Amino acid sequence: MTDITLWIVLSLFVLGIVVGIYGVSIGSGGGFITAPLLIILFGFDYNVAAGTSLVTVALSSASGSIAYLRLGYAYVRGALLFSMIAIPGTIVGALGLRLVSADFFQFVYGILLGLLGLYVFINAGNAQQDSNKIAKHQTNLVDPISFGTHTASVHTSDRGIYRFTYNEPLSLITNGIIGFISGFLGMGGGPIRTPALVYLFGFPIYVAIATSLLSQIGIATIGSLTHILEGNVDLTSALILGFGMIVGAQIAVKLSRVLGELVIMRLLALSSLAISIRLIISGVNLI
Repeated sequence: MTDITLWIVLSLFVLGIVVGIYGVSIGSGGGFITAPLLIILFGFDYNVAAGTSLVTVALSSASGSIAYLRLGYAYVRGALLFSMIAIPGTIVGALGLRLVSADFFQFVYGILLGLLGLYVFINAGNAQQDSNKIAKHQTNLVDPISFGTHTASVHTSDRGIYRFTYNEPLSLITNGIIGFISGFLGMGGGPIRTPALVYLFGFPIYVAIATSLLSQIGIATIGSLTHILEGNVDLTSALILGFGMIVGAQIAVKLSRVLGELVIMRLLALSSLAISIRLIISGVNLI
């Protein structure tokens, strides 16, 4: 990247606010937007964009999580388990940047993420929950697998009590895979984790968003340290972006309480589709 100028500082800060608002609103730290924009707009190398992006994810996730914890939305047990199981994968993914060509991985991941985005967009209405009632009968795609199921309760400050049952071992396996993707692509995994928690494991939407953010703190922090040791982080840019994302994250938490659940899932689907297109194009070396 070229020398930091006042224009670049302002651009990074404003970008951080916008990305923080959008990302945290859907349970993501915003790394899926930050990394490609650092490449396209600021000329970052892929590995530096991934590392710098992951540092900002740690900052925005921490900011958003604090706000959601105060409101009681985060499922803390799940977030801690998801984070612990994903951290080894995050380290492997970050180290894998120097061993593996990203093109094929980006292409395949782009296809899978595109299919996920289409599924979420088409079925967004089915994921809605009545936020004023106790969610006693959540349905999910792994209901037939009863081994290892766990029932959780989340007491929110303004939407009552959510109760849901999910398959804990399968959720841990899923988050381990997401951890690898996080380290490799420089993102916290929110665009994958949030719909997975909703559709595969029956989490209420707002609980999925808060839990995803909380789990990303440890994942993104460990991944960031690995990238720093690998020399993949532009620390000045990361701090400027991160400060903007901290501000945006606080706005996002307030905004998400106003947005309807259908709107949130549509936004999540659109973000997945946008990332998918970007990854597929990069994977076939069109740009």
